Amino acid sequence: MAETQKTPSGHETLYTGQQFLDALTHNEIATLLEVLIGTLSPDMVENVLDQLQPDTRQTVQTILGPPDPSDPPQEKQAPSVSLAKLEQTWSALWQEWDHIVDEAAQEEGNYIVRERHWEEPYFDSTTFVRDLERVAKEITCGGCIGSSTVWPIVTRAPPGFSNSSCSG
Repeated sequence: MAETQKTPSGHETLYTGQQFLDALTHNEIATLLEVLIGTLSPDMVENVLDQLQPDTRQTVQTILGPPDPSDPPQEKQAPSVSLAKLEQTWSALWQEWDHIVDEAAQEEGNYIVRERHWEEPYFDSTTFVRDLERVAKEITCGGCIGSSTVWPIVTRAPPGFSNSSCSG
C-alpha cells in the first residue's frame, strides 16, 4: 500500500490526489484546478502555498503570479517546472531511450526489416537513429509538458566554455 504524505498542517495528500489522477483526465484535472484556484481568495492561496514543499511552492507561485507590468514585454517564457516534474520527465525520456535501444536488440523488433519473405532481414538504422534523435532532442532542446515546450533538460555550456580536461 502506498505511503501517504502529509502537508505541514498534517493533511494527508496522496489518497485524494491519487483518486483524482485515477478518475479524471488531464484536461478534467486542469479544469478542476482552474475552478478551484479561481474561487480562492489571495489569503487562501497563500495558505495553500504554505503547505507545499519549497520547490513546489516556488513553481506554483511562478505559474500563478501575474506578470509585473513594469517588466518589458518578452517572448513567451517557458513555464516554470518543479524539480519533481523535471525528474519525472527526465526519467520518462531515459525509459523511452532504453526501450528504443532494447527494441533494436530484439530479433523480431521494430528495427528489423524484411522486405520479402525470402530475403534476409536487415537492421533499419535510419528509423532507429530517427527515434533516438527525437528523444535526444527532447532531452537537450526541451521537454514537453502538456502542450507547452519547456526548458532544455540538459543545459548547454556557456559561450567560451572549454572542456580541456577531456582532451587527452
